[in-house]
Amino acid sequence: LNSVSSKYIHKPDVYNAVSRQHQRKLQDLNEIEILFKTLQNDENIVGNVVTKATHNDERDQDGAFIQTIFWAYHSAISEFSIAKDVLLIDVTYKTNRFLMPLTAICSIDHFKSTYPLVFALVYSETYDFYYWIDQEIAGLWKRFPNAKTYMLETWMQHKENWLAPYTN
Repeated sequence: LNSVSSKYIHKPDVYNAVSRQHQRKLQDLNEIEILFKTLQNDENIVGNVVTKATHNDERDQDGAFIQTIFWAYHSAISEFSIAKDVLLIDVTYKTNRFLMPLTAICSIDHFKSTYPLVFALVYSETYDFYYWIDQEIAGLWKRFPNAKTYMLETWMQHKENWLAPYTN
């Protein structure tokens, strides 16, 4: 904001200054690259990324595009293994900047606080992609046996209803 010549600070000046600071912090990485970097470097996150090769596709100059991204938080899974209260599953329909449906699985504890457990970005809302999420969740429960019992039972009870619209 030091470069503003006026003695008044306007709302766009603040937004522009915040944007410049944000860009410096990003170090010329886009949001997906930052997510990849976070998935690789943060020990609290369990993640998996699946890409698909493309042939002369405009989506990516590198010849590949992201099909799915899955991530979960160790601390949230540990919290859930203690609280075991409510499991919420929600899928947005292409409302993010990547035009990929976002699946969010959250829990509500006995203090009525919500915390995220698992997220997945998928290329399209088809049975195959939801089946992939199901397989990733099954693998996650194997890595966290303390959370497995209640969470797996809850997941299995609701999985068929959740996948039903995509089976046709």
